[in-house]
Amino acid sequence: MDKHFAKTAKTVLKNVGKHAKRVMLGRETLRDAFDGISGDADKLKRVAKGSTAPGDHKRAAQLVEKGRRAYNEKDFAGAEKYFQDALTEDPRYALAYTYLGSTYYQQHRLSEATMMWSKAIEVDPNSDAAAKAEQRLGRVNMRKKAVIAEIERDIREG
Repeated sequence: MDKHFAKTAKTVLKNVGKHAKRVMLGRETLRDAFDGISGDADKLKRVAKGSTAPGDHKRAAQLVEKGRRAYNEKDFAGAEKYFQDALTEDPRYALAYTYLGSTYYQQHRLSEATMMWSKAIEVDPNSDAAAKAEQRLGRVNMRKKAVIAEIERDIREG
């Protein structure tokens, strides 16, 4: 048996157990668990066939790196395109969702940013990318609360 296939199969089985545990603890819906397991099964099928396409993680990582460079140069439209292309290659790449969320945030597209950060957490909750996304969501929620408190204060004093 191919080492890559064996490793992927082991990861899939481990993820099935994680999803089952989350469902039993009420931390995940059955639908979300099914979606996660289906994505893992699709990856296992691709590996069994000797291909990682369409979820080519290596290509996605290259696109994320290009997106990071564009983002750092404040070319947010270019960065957005790279991150979206990375997600086309690997739709379960949490880092791409995290960076795409940050790119949307820089473009003042707050609802899209929070959706992408939430998706990063959903697809790989234990990753560093998910931790970054959680931090960003936390900061946005703190800012929202501060703005609401300020508006409420203005209304009381108004």
